[in-house]
Amino acid sequence: MISFNIDFDDNDLREIIKRAKKLRTFKGGNPYFDDMREEVARYMRQQWVRNFNLQGTMYGPWPPLSSYTLARKTTNKKLFETGEMYREFLDVANEPDFSGNGISWNFENVKGGVLLVHQFGTNRAGYFNNITIPARRVYGIRPQDRTKIAEIVRKHLKKFVSVTMSGK
Repeated sequence: MISFNIDFDDNDLREIIKRAKKLRTFKGGNPYFDDMREEVARYMRQQWVRNFNLQGTMYGPWPPLSSYTLARKTTNKKLFETGEMYREFLDVANEPDFSGNGISWNFENVKGGVLLVHQFGTNRAGYFNNITIPARRVYGIRPQDRTKIAEIVRKHLKKFVSVTMSGK
């Protein structure tokens, strides 16, 4: 699960929290917080799609395919033959869960779990559990992603604080 949460120290931000509760109560929630989470989710999806299309170069190049795998594939593109792996990948990337105060993506319920095997690698694949599949990271958060996420959070927090402190 990939997730993040934002917590406020009520000693420093007591007035903001008090007004935020009023804003949430009277306006049905905090649209700035929801918009922020949606923007972060969109950004991460874009990065993951880009990484998949670049064959993992954003998180380190994926190991080469084995000669056995290459012999039976019609393309040289890793993790893409029939499109099934890509569909599994998009099923996860396109369905963030906005419950609580964070964002999470559910990797565990992906059909067959094949994508997780490729994300983390395994030495127990195949009919007899004797095939090793190296990790080919599809999902991840790079330092520049953390910087961009922090920028998104600051932008939306600034809007929220502006509205909250104005008492509207």
